[in-house]
Amino acid sequence: MNNNEIVNKIKSHLPLRIHSIQWDGTILNMYGPDWNFTTMSAWRLKKNNRVTCGCFDKNSIELIKNINELQIVDFTFTDDSLIDPIFLLSNGSHLEVFATDTYEPWTLHIDQLGSLIPPIT
Repeated sequence: MNNNEIVNKIKSHLPLRIHSIQWDGTILNMYGPDWNFTTMSAWRLKKNNRVTCGCFDKNSIELIKNINELQIVDFTFTDDSLIDPIFLLSNGSHLEVFATDTYEPWTLHIDQLGSLIPPIT
């Protein structure tokens, strides 16, 4: 499955409400009632083209909780050749993930769709 197919499949299931988000300094987990996203990759939150929080910030464990109960309203990749996902949130923020693992950089599971793992080329 190529990036365009992944994007189209995910977009067909949007919006997804974030009922819980957890960052423990190593693993980022987002959950909804019928979906979940997991990564060990670096991430950052941006709003109005400004970084508001990065995964290695001193208070990132608490700051990331600010997106609980928001919706993921759009999904894309940083560009067509990369596997770095960008989640557009209902408050205008972007959650950007920077794939740092070549085996399984992230997984997204949507009950009606199954599990998606980006293609590694």
